[in-house]
Amino acid sequence: MARKFRLFIYAAVTVAGVVLVASLGLPGAASTGPALVVAEYFPDRTRIWEVPAAGTQHRRLVGEVPDPRGYGLNGSVAPDGRTLAYLVWPGWDRPETGSELWVLDLGTGGGRRLGAGFDLYSVPRWRPDGQAVLLCRADYEGRRFGLVEIDLAGRERELVSAQNLAAAFPVGWDFAGRPVWVGIGPPNDIRAGGVSIRLPEGTPRDFKLAPDGRRLALRLVTPGGPSLLMVDLGSGQASPEPGQAFAWGPGPGRTRLADGRLTAGSDGRLQTLATLGEGAEPLAWDPTGRHLVVRTVKGNRQQLGLVGAAGGFGFLEFEGYPEFWGWAGGSP
Repeated sequence: MARKFRLFIYAAVTVAGVVLVASLGLPGAASTGPALVVAEYFPDRTRIWEVPAAGTQHRRLVGEVPDPRGYGLNGSVAPDGRTLAYLVWPGWDRPETGSELWVLDLGTGGGRRLGAGFDLYSVPRWRPDGQAVLLCRADYEGRRFGLVEIDLAGRERELVSAQNLAAAFPVGWDFAGRPVWVGIGPPNDIRAGGVSIRLPEGTPRDFKLAPDGRRLALRLVTPGGPSLLMVDLGSGQASPEPGQAFAWGPGPGRTRLADGRLTAGSDGRLQTLATLGEGAEPLAWDPTGRHLVVRTVKGNRQQLGLVGAAGGFGFLEFEGYPEFWGWAGGSP
């Protein structure tokens, strides 16, 4: 696969000593409330920030990883908001077969390697108890993909594998404790344990598993434009979802972007939060339901912003290219 440094493509290169993340020190105290964990990509390095939602000017640099080839990192925050798992590519083999899994303590900045040989192009997904992550081992040329669980002690086991796919993306665990992933064929399907749920024509992306693990929302890109699809993982039924972009929450509610208008609904009530225009996407509410992270894209420029539960919107300024990885202090 070619080297890439652009929207929605994640990869990483580090030099010997990924623990340089820890050696930089921690400028500032850890946040006391919900804080965004943001990766800021530069052509030669990636910075990891903790940004308090209630005081974004008091951001804290957790660490910086050298990235001379400009790949960036690919990571996610554990459910308890204390630990970060990320994939990096040390520069040998290939990014899709030779990346390493590291975990980073967001409080101390200390990191350690758990394993190697993973696919860099899929997000590490945390098990709900925060004791293991779901990853992909890939053979793109042989069209074989395996879903792997690795715990915090580095113990690994393959949960399921599949042949004749072009790509595979772990999503998480469903309500029954089954690993969920999306296989790219054709045909494209969602796989929950050994059950396959066929998807309509189009390219699936932006997978968002419900907090209770019963439904999966995704965006389906077709020649006629993108649309939203909601899949019930219990019944296997898929149905269209209104709007152009989607996020779970706050609480049991749903947040949608439709015609540039961001709305949040729960118990039949609908509230307009902000007008953002095209190229925006709601990402995730904080655990308290007070702040929503939003991504906006204009040309090659991506920005992150915060929307309050009562409305109002403000951008977060970054010098580099920012990507939201989750919430410190508890993930949604």
